[in-house]
Amino acid sequence: MLDILIAYADCVAMLHEAALSPERWPEALKASAHLFGASGILLTDFDTRRRAPRGIHTWGHDPAVLAAYAGHYATIDPTIAVGMTGAHGTVYHLREYFSEQQMSRMEYFQDFLFASGVADVMATPVDYAPDARLFVSLQRRGGVPRFDSTCHPLLGQFSRQVNIAKQTESRLRRSADESTALASGLDAIAAAMFIVDAKARVLHRNCAADTLLHARKGIGCDGGILDLGNSAVNSRLECALRSASGPRGRAATFGIAFPDSGMLQVLVTPLHPAHDLAKSWQMPLVLVIVSDTHQMAETAAGRMRRMYGLTPAEARLVGEVADGRTLAEIAEQRAVSISTLRSQLVAAFDKTGVRRQVDLVRLVTALTQVADGNE
Repeated sequence: MLDILIAYADCVAMLHEAALSPERWPEALKASAHLFGASGILLTDFDTRRRAPRGIHTWGHDPAVLAAYAGHYATIDPTIAVGMTGAHGTVYHLREYFSEQQMSRMEYFQDFLFASGVADVMATPVDYAPDARLFVSLQRRGGVPRFDSTCHPLLGQFSRQVNIAKQTESRLRRSADESTALASGLDAIAAAMFIVDAKARVLHRNCAADTLLHARKGIGCDGGILDLGNSAVNSRLECALRSASGPRGRAATFGIAFPDSGMLQVLVTPLHPAHDLAKSWQMPLVLVIVSDTHQMAETAAGRMRRMYGLTPAEARLVGEVADGRTLAEIAEQRAVSISTLRSQLVAAFDKTGVRRQVDLVRLVTALTQVADGNE
């Protein structure tokens, strides 16, 4: 009995390792077959909506035999119908469900199962996800004792562990798929975007965020924690994260000034578990968007030029104004009169339908939020 318990514990450990590392399934199946004294084992994964297999793990079977099964005998296998209609976790013993007379007349048993040396089969269905059923089947060859009722409780315990392992594997696969979609979506956005938890631990970042971390001295991701360069700014970030990740989830924005390279704008906004971007983690998360205000203005100005028909000079002026520069500063740098700039600004007002400089800046900011990497 002690040997069986040790073998069972080892087998269970291998199943859960396989859930995390799929390349370990053959090793786990080999241990499982030895646990039951089986010559072979099949884990056939079915899509219950289409009533068709979508994957298989196996050990102890000749590849040619498996190919023959997939090519023809799977379509006439009567044990599949038993496994697909039976209750989750029920143990099926081949010779309890089919009489000797039935098996002597059926092509599947005579021309395939018995012809390939299999004399007995014990199986159980495992429902591990919506529209997914795993049929666990153990085989013994002729010349050895058949499975008996003492094997049934062990298979029941074993199937529960398979169920947990397959649930884990399924969830990890979905998380990986969602992370791929998440990465693809966020990488299309020009602004640096970080998904963080309430303690600024970075769970995901897009390509623009990687560029920002390499390009801006002082901003980093030390030990997986987002660091915006100095203690004062990080304190503001901590307060914003607490507010955004709390029950009410409030957003905040603030700037980071760099003496030699302008200003970065930081937007901290809630990203709760119900949101598509956060469902992989299932915890209150926060989206931190870091944007270069000068680059933002240039990008939005280009978009405004196309959308509102601004001239290049008008669009340039709009971008500079949105970047926080005064008309006097722009006139001095460009060696033009302030009256010329005022005329261009009035023309921009007329084309965009705004009447105040602050409204023009708001329009630039709004267009910046939808800026993409193609600008």
